[in-house]
Amino acid sequence: MRTIWNGSISFGLVNIPIGLAVATQRQDVAFRTLHRECGTPIKQKRWCPLHEREVEPDELVKGWEFAKGQFVFVEEADLEAVALKRSQSIAILRFVRLEDVAKAGALLMETLFFAEDVRAKTEIEEAVAETDVQEAELKLAEQVISSLAGEWTPEDFENDYRRDLAQMLEAKLAGQEIVAPEPVAEAPVIDLMEALRQSVVDAQSRREAEKGASNGKAATKSGSRSRKASAKKSA
Repeated sequence: MRTIWNGSISFGLVNIPIGLAVATQRQDVAFRTLHRECGTPIKQKRWCPLHEREVEPDELVKGWEFAKGQFVFVEEADLEAVALKRSQSIAILRFVRLEDVAKAGALLMETLFFAEDVRAKTEIEEAVAETDVQEAELKLAEQVISSLAGEWTPEDFENDYRRDLAQMLEAKLAGQEIVAPEPVAEAPVIDLMEALRQSVVDAQSRREAEKGASNGKAATKSGSRSRKASAKKSA
């Protein structure tokens, strides 16, 4: 099976190489729009209604309409300054229960494909047949997954690109210069077993720290209530 993207998925310090392949193979019939008189395919032209002429590709620029009929030019360099960091790794931040994500209390629907549009299961099995996973690796991976399990709270996640894009446009409107940030090098891939062990240790330390912080807050509240009660008795 031919892959269309090769990279890795990461959670904790674990980095697992993966390949992404298309599971469907649509074979729809395509049509072109023709000129009925001669049967020639029609071309779409870029037309400027002000100058009443066709515009060449090098004359085009993106624009953000900040008010009716008023635009700010947005160059490719501006977009590159806020572009998502190109990475060959997909980071998993949290494992959540499926029923927590799909508990909207509404009728959910999924789009299905016809059998001829879905690649055979044997293609996938053949592609991963030579992959060798040790039992110890699986057990450690399960521990890492358990340590990253949590509740589904959509408010914890933000569309960083949309936020940065909006900030860049406002800066352009204010006449500020847009400067691209320095690229950040990705961390090197380390030994899988060592990464699994270290991820478990880090997760346990993080949980203990969070538990200690919660206990500290509870103790502070309890002490505050005691002081208030003592003050009322003294009064």
